[in-house]
Amino acid sequence: MRTSRYSTALGLCFTVLTGLTAASVVAQTRYGTRSPSTVAAGAFATAVVFEGGEIFVGRPGEFYFFPIPANHAGTVHVFGPDEAGDWVETAVLTSAAVEIGDGFGAALAVGNAESA
Repeated sequence: MRTSRYSTALGLCFTVLTGLTAASVVAQTRYGTRSPSTVAAGAFATAVVFEGGEIFVGRPGEFYFFPIPANHAGTVHVFGPDEAGDWVETAVLTSAAVEIGDGFGAALAVGNAESA
């Protein structure tokens, strides 16, 4: 099966964060997901957080280190398991105050403020 660079990046981030072996990377990338557009891939998986059974993937878009794609202010893609157990994109988070070049999605922190 051909894996995309996005699923590979996600699998590698998962491996780095959890310390799993190379065989685990193959398992993670096998069910990989793709960014909504291969052209709009700018910096997909720059930041990855695993929290509460979901994966949050930052895609800051255009800023100093990642100038592609132009006009993309940044998003955070949320993935979770569907009824069959496959990972699917469940949400795309944006901000009303985000601007091109501010790096929205370059760093992530996820949690419940009430549980702290």
